[in-house]
Amino acid sequence: MAVTQQLARVTTEYLNFCRQAAEVSPDANPQWDPPRADWIDLDWAPESLRQLLQLAKVGPAAVAALERSTIGDALVDVAYLDHDDAVGIFGPPPRAVAPAAVAEIATTLAAVDWEAAIAVLPGDAQVAQLPWE
Repeated sequence: MAVTQQLARVTTEYLNFCRQAAEVSPDANPQWDPPRADWIDLDWAPESLRQLLQLAKVGPAAVAALERSTIGDALVDVAYLDHDDAVGIFGPPPRAVAPAAVAEIATTLAAVDWEAAIAVLPGDAQVAQLPWE
């Protein structure tokens, strides 16, 4: 089984539903099951995306926005989602970003010229081998 990073777009109401489900469930199951159209599997891309933005010299604001979008904010309490049926047993506990922060992050990342950023990648770049490959 691969461990990947998945992001889900959910409303505050949905998070409240999950919190209430966890509170009444005998095993604290939050019934986490957002619609497939509202989540994306980033595989192992966050670090590579951060490196791309740094290589393209798009500025620290874009790098910080990307990191915040993939790491989340500690101020949003979603500890009730830390359940095997919701997120599995690997990795750090789930994190979230508040709706107002999502808008701020989206605005910052939308301003990045991604085609120009990708254009700075060398044509002969080699993919690093992972130690276990």
